[in-house]
Amino acid sequence: MNRSHKKLPIAVLGAGPAGLAAAWSLAQSGVPVIVIEREDAVGGLCRTLSWNGYGFDLGGHRFLTDNQEILSWIRNLMSDRLVERPRFSQIVNRDRWYDYPPQWADALRQGGPLFLARAGMSYMFHGLKRSWRGDKEVSFEDWVIARFGRPLYDLYFREYSEKLWGMKGSLISSRWAAQRVTVPSLARVIREMLPGKDNHPKTYASRFYYPVGGIGQICEALAKDIRNAGGNILLSSKAIQIDTQGDRVLSVWVQGPEKPYRLDLAGCVSTLPLPHFIRSLSPSPSDASLQAATRLSFRGLRFLFLSLNCAPLTPNTWIYVPEKRILFGRIQETAHWEPSLAPKGTSGLVLEIPCTSGDKIWNADSSKILDRCLSDLRSIGMDIGPHLLEVHDYREPESYPIYHLDYEKDVEVCLDSLRGFNNLITTGRQGLFRYNNMDHSLDMGRRAAAFIQGEMSRQNALRVACDEHSFE
Repeated sequence: MNRSHKKLPIAVLGAGPAGLAAAWSLAQSGVPVIVIEREDAVGGLCRTLSWNGYGFDLGGHRFLTDNQEILSWIRNLMSDRLVERPRFSQIVNRDRWYDYPPQWADALRQGGPLFLARAGMSYMFHGLKRSWRGDKEVSFEDWVIARFGRPLYDLYFREYSEKLWGMKGSLISSRWAAQRVTVPSLARVIREMLPGKDNHPKTYASRFYYPVGGIGQICEALAKDIRNAGGNILLSSKAIQIDTQGDRVLSVWVQGPEKPYRLDLAGCVSTLPLPHFIRSLSPSPSDASLQAATRLSFRGLRFLFLSLNCAPLTPNTWIYVPEKRILFGRIQETAHWEPSLAPKGTSGLVLEIPCTSGDKIWNADSSKILDRCLSDLRSIGMDIGPHLLEVHDYREPESYPIYHLDYEKDVEVCLDSLRGFNNLITTGRQGLFRYNNMDHSLDMGRRAAAFIQGEMSRQNALRVACDEHSFE
């Protein structure tokens, strides 16, 4: 870091896991740091909201990692508040319940001999077709069908992916499948069906770490340490413009509860959504990067948090619901995540409804969304009407970066426009437009702090969650 800027703070834009990890690392090193967060609480997507004794995460976030340094850090941070929990999830599809992650042998057995024959023939046909024609796996649909055939794609992936992303699988990058589909091919499925074989993919974790009180407790603990070390966290404040000159970021304009004001900076770590950040730079970057930014978009989620005065309805932590006739795509039952999230003998449900900011579902009246969801729950055998105590409706506009075809080219153009600034780095899920896990975000933040302090190259700082084996 330039000595002439030593007394100026580093601004960290966004108080999600990546931003807080960066700020924590900087504060622990004695670097002045200011975190700027638009919401009224820290945590970003890893936040826990509470009402009348019930706690709800913004979607379920399990803490799992192969990075022993990150694991030791979070264990020390949380002490005895980080507990190990069992994981059990299922898929409900057309009145049938399947294990999740998908146990392909289970699917084939439930489908019967005809389904097994169709799946096998489709797998062989597409395998031969790929060999003869040399077809490239460009899309999510290409990738899955090449490895499993169309029947299994239709059963497990087609409707769910279309509901989640709001587009056909043929328009989603194969990169998504390569990262998130754990079983490599139907050949493996057949081997799994043989006597004595373990049906679980090697990457499947049957247990996970989770904090007492909800996933947001990790971010709250980071924020407490940041403040104790002299760092400042500005809530309900939004970075609206980043001033640059030559190869440096000079300042950030902040819109707080009152009029905008300027903060002079020694450097900046941004976890803001990449396309928004590109557009906030002043002077504006190249036309190519601005055009690439317009092609990068996010899928939002609308959450219904339901407090229930009854025992847990299922044994599941998560239930996946692929059918497009059902409004929500996933159900989280809070009592199975951590007992303190619901009063003893009761439970809560989190319904995740995929949508896009400003669309019909996003704008729908809360009462209509609730009525639809209660009806959909009844249709899958979960009649909660008599037990419903409270309902809270929450919208999150930028939950998932959309991996459209060739999205990586647009991301690279945007990132390339930022490489010339030697005191700036963008990181995190939104900042890198990379759908990663929580442990990755924490690692990203620490590396971003190391880059800002001149202790790590930009290339190494960004080298997180880039490989297929990085994902569970």
